[in-house]
Amino acid sequence: MRWGWFTTPSGLTFLVVTTFVVVGGYSRLVALGGVSEWIDEAQSTLAAFSVLQHGYPVVVARQVIDNWEPLYPYIEAASILLLGHSNFAYRLPSAILGIALIPIAYWLGLRIRDRFVGITLAAMVAFSTEYIAWSRQARWYMLFVVLIVVGLLLAWTWSHASEGRRRRRYVIGLALVAAGLAVTSIGLFLLYVPAMLAGALGFVLAARGDRLRAFFAGPGEPGASANPPEGRFIPYRYRLWVVLLGLFAVVAAVVYERNWLIGVGSGFFTQVLGFAPFPLSWDPDYGTYLLDFYAPIVALAFGSIYFIARRKDPFEVGLLGFAAGAFVSVSYLISLTTIRPPGQPVQPRHLLPLLFVLFLLSSITIVGVLRWLASRIGVKWPHRRWLDRAAPGICGVAVVAMLVLPSAVLPTGNYLNNYRAATPVNQELPWVPFSLAPENPWALYRTPQADYQLAAEYALDHKAPGDVMATTQPFPVAVYYGSVQYYVRANAIAPFLYPLGGGQFEYYGSGAVWVYNTTQFESLLYNSSGWFVSDVPRTGTAGGALPAQMNVVPAYFMAYEPNGSDPSITLFHWNRSTPSGLLEALATQDPTLQNFSRNATFQELLGWAVTTGVRWFFYRDLVIPMTPYLLPLIASSGTRALGTLFYVYNTQPAVQEEFPGATNRSYNDTALLAWACGVASGQLPSGLHSILAPYKSTYCQ
Repeated sequence: MRWGWFTTPSGLTFLVVTTFVVVGGYSRLVALGGVSEWIDEAQSTLAAFSVLQHGYPVVVARQVIDNWEPLYPYIEAASILLLGHSNFAYRLPSAILGIALIPIAYWLGLRIRDRFVGITLAAMVAFSTEYIAWSRQARWYMLFVVLIVVGLLLAWTWSHASEGRRRRRYVIGLALVAAGLAVTSIGLFLLYVPAMLAGALGFVLAARGDRLRAFFAGPGEPGASANPPEGRFIPYRYRLWVVLLGLFAVVAAVVYERNWLIGVGSGFFTQVLGFAPFPLSWDPDYGTYLLDFYAPIVALAFGSIYFIARRKDPFEVGLLGFAAGAFVSVSYLISLTTIRPPGQPVQPRHLLPLLFVLFLLSSITIVGVLRWLASRIGVKWPHRRWLDRAAPGICGVAVVAMLVLPSAVLPTGNYLNNYRAATPVNQELPWVPFSLAPENPWALYRTPQADYQLAAEYALDHKAPGDVMATTQPFPVAVYYGSVQYYVRANAIAPFLYPLGGGQFEYYGSGAVWVYNTTQFESLLYNSSGWFVSDVPRTGTAGGALPAQMNVVPAYFMAYEPNGSDPSITLFHWNRSTPSGLLEALATQDPTLQNFSRNATFQELLGWAVTTGVRWFFYRDLVIPMTPYLLPLIASSGTRALGTLFYVYNTQPAVQEEFPGATNRSYNDTALLAWACGVASGQLPSGLHSILAPYKSTYCQ
């Protein structure tokens, strides 16, 4: 190869696409070693760990359709096997797939239209902030997009192949791609099946339009033969009406039997997938997202209709059908498998395959417009031959200027809230659709930025044998620490909980048992020693994650570990495995109790907890769970009797209804003691007799 080749159109094309690959590769590789930001990314990494341990990905989940994603964990496991455990190894496969997508996109654009569409499409993929962001995550989304693009390439080759044997090979290839998509993510694959069918329908209508017109055309109509025979079963003049009436009948039957069909469909999905689908509903936020952040791309994609209509290529018509079908399918069908609480952001990752097709359609429009401009300039251009030779390079520069420079020079006015960022919190970050190397691409999907690695690795370095791990987010902690036994959160989303029986639940795929109230939280401390990693604020209220009294448990009963904490994460340690130890911690750390505990004996502290502490609003939820453990330690029978009575009162709603207000410190206990005397002596029939009877003499004084 001579150096002069690089000045030819082919050589310039090679240089342009290679530049896109190098720059796009840098933007994807530059941040791979950073802290794991995204919770679900840890889910894929844990599945990869299980591949290394068992030979297959272990996923324990009620929602199989959302979590059966076995293919990518095998690829990630191979990376871990070669490079060891690190964020770089976890994320590298996704980055490689993101880089590979750039030349594949060029090749697809080249085959569909020409090198200029290929260059434009490759530039969009290389500099797309969204694709850069997802290429930095240890997740399967880039694998899914690559397989979709390979499938489009195979479909185009099949549609333009004339030899039957070659066409059969491409069909086999398409079947393998479909299987790969299904095992990459069965959930997203099913979302895009209607889009594939819509694309196939568009292709058939465009490729077989003459035959369809001939089927409906009568004598003398366009597309009909000179002397068409009358239809064997249905005359030509009735065929269109029969088809329209048939479609109307189907739609009417579906509407009329809607509830029955929903019931049958729901039962089928429940049997096959193991969970009942959520109600079908339209999600308008996907359309809002595209219009807010990709309005020019959407406009250019619509503009491609003009250029595709002029060419009338069936495959390009199929692309339009795919894009329309994908938008409708994702906006509708996502409601069946995913619950999105009010106010939560849309999940744009579901649009990644559609976004690629929108880029492709936009490339057709851009090149069509540039060709028109070049033809106008070429009328008076003195060296047209030089212009033709330099056209690939000019196209590459022009496209990059159109994509990147407006994002850098002219702000889009679009911002995303990077909530729970390490510093500063709740920062509004500017968002651009195309960038050379976006600084904060994770703002695209508004993911928490807590430094789980900092806390988990500190706990790992200081753990003692038998220590357990509890956390508000099991997946990311497990990547750095290992197994997580407890998931501590009061506001867990129900679909992510797997029932274990006996009132216990597991956070799906993690093996972590759900701890959701103060009693369970304290019981964890009573029966073990270990660590608690929290990504909610350490002081004050924490919304619904650790409400009120539940938030006080780590503040009073656990030791704060500053070396494993920063503004985004909090690490606690506890090694007091007895309620009495926890009570001493409460007394010494609470400012109100410090003076009392400093001069009180341990017996006096026990007496305060079971008699006075359970009647103070601030301490009730903390000391009531301790009471059955503390009562046997009390030496005074009178104190033990009164503590037992208060414990019975606090755990029996019927008694609370009979004696309202007994928890107030100013309440007169005479009536409550009289009731206890009657129960203890057997005068009042009650199932509490055996509990109160040992203290009859105290109650009946």
